[in-house]
Amino acid sequence: MRHGKYFTIDSVPNSDKKATPLKEIIQSEDDVDEKYYVDDKDKIAKFAYLRGPKRIERTSADGHTYTYSEGGMSPYEDLSLPGRTMLTSEGSVNRSTHWLKINGRYRVLTPIEAERMQDFPDDWTKYKIVDGEVKEVSDRMRMFFMGNALVTSVIEGIGKGIKNIIEEYE
Repeated sequence: MRHGKYFTIDSVPNSDKKATPLKEIIQSEDDVDEKYYVDDKDKIAKFAYLRGPKRIERTSADGHTYTYSEGGMSPYEDLSLPGRTMLTSEGSVNRSTHWLKINGRYRVLTPIEAERMQDFPDDWTKYKIVDGEVKEVSDRMRMFFMGNALVTSVIEGIGKGIKNIIEEYE
């Protein structure tokens, strides 16, 4: 919006590249550590609540009463669809975490799966150098990094498109 007016245009992708479904990103069950699976019934119920629809009456600090509402989302990810946008809170118990149900078991993404969603190589975030020493990065930080990342192939494509436009006018 600019000066109270907005401008919009219908856009059409200029690519025949198909989105990558989650089933092509997730690791084999044999390669997924048990720590990523969730068997705790309370935690499973919490994810169900967080992902479900809500209408909650609330009162603001000044005493105004209002209704907070939130639409429901699927109870878990559809593996035939691409992953959603990843946030820095990925992997924690919240509505935006990718919640998987595979062969009847629930789990969250692994750091490698998060890297794959952002088009980084496997284990890209596993190590860092601190004071000249190689240190292993915690899973929590690895997920944070990927939630803060840009999908590298998208940025690369935008860069190439800009380069093509510039070359056309040289």
